[in-house]
Amino acid sequence: MSYVKKAWLLMCSLLVIISICIGLHYFVGPEENLTFSCQANLHGKDVDRVNKVEVVIKVVGEAVSLMYRFIESGGEINSIILSGKIDKLDLASLTFKLKLEHGQIISNLTQKSFSNHMAAVIDSSRLAITSVSPLLLDIQLIEIDEMQNYAIIQFAPDDGLWGCDLKDNKLTF
Repeated sequence: MSYVKKAWLLMCSLLVIISICIGLHYFVGPEENLTFSCQANLHGKDVDRVNKVEVVIKVVGEAVSLMYRFIESGGEINSIILSGKIDKLDLASLTFKLKLEHGQIISNLTQKSFSNHMAAVIDSSRLAITSVSPLLLDIQLIEIDEMQNYAIIQFAPDDGLWGCDLKDNKLTF
């Protein structure tokens, strides 16, 4: 066999191997996973006890879930779980545009009423909880440090900033 034919055969073989590797990575490769665990203390004139809110945001592929946990005196009093999908990822502003289509309220039976903050979260996500129409929500990554496992995020239309721990993160952007 001539030198040119051997080189051509080698190049074609390499191209086929690279194509197979790319195809396997695309079709069989792991999904992107990202979990934020964010906590905040509630302060204000309507808060008379030490209340904390924890938001756990889990992203697996395009699926997303948000779990709001309302904690009082170290125990969980109520939770809201919202789930849906990532509608769009805007890389220029590092914003996840979410479409939350389902919701569930988990309430402690001994709790007489919801806190004002939880009532506001329920009211803003009412349509998603009743599965009438999706809740559109943006989460912007203000700052992220994978080495230190933290992120600063901002919800829109709300303007609150949250400091979050990163868990199970495999960021691809």
